Amino acid sequence: MDERSGEIKALLAEWAELWGDPSLSDGVRVEFSTRMRRAIGRCSPGRRLIRLNSQLLLDEHRALLREALCHEFAHLAAYQLYGEGLRPHGEEWAGLQRRAGFDPEKKFSLPSQEATRRSPGKLRYSHRCPVCQTVYTARRPVSYWRCARCLDAGLDGRLIITAAPTQPPQDV
Repeated sequence: MDERSGEIKALLAEWAELWGDPSLSDGVRVEFSTRMRRAIGRCSPGRRLIRLNSQLLLDEHRALLREALCHEFAHLAAYQLYGEGLRPHGEEWAGLQRRAGFDPEKKFSLPSQEATRRSPGKLRYSHRCPVCQTVYTARRPVSYWRCARCLDAGLDGRLIITAAPTQPPQDV
């Protein structure tokens, strides 16, 4: 893991330099979590913390690790460079991604995550963030859920819950 942490620090420093502020990478913590099931990464800009799915440490996911790390670090950098009121995947963030050589993808997942995702026909409730349009789904309404990205940005993070069809629409 020491080799990986050195590589990660070097990448953060390289991107910080590329984005015009070498101090961006100072004090950034990168953690790997075995508990992340649906997300590949999360960024908490105020805490200068990037949490990534531990599956990214596998050799077959090395390229995806770089992309996910850049994706999350760009969130932190956009927060530092441009201030708080940004859209999570807005133009500022997308510009940082492009300058680092990545397409500004909003979501991507591990191949194993795509295979285990539930089909939309089995989900009954959609929990949508009215600010960033992130959607979470569940078999029941979960009123205490909040949008993590909006909470990190200092917003309320409340979600709008709507019933979703239990069966996909049939073509007639």
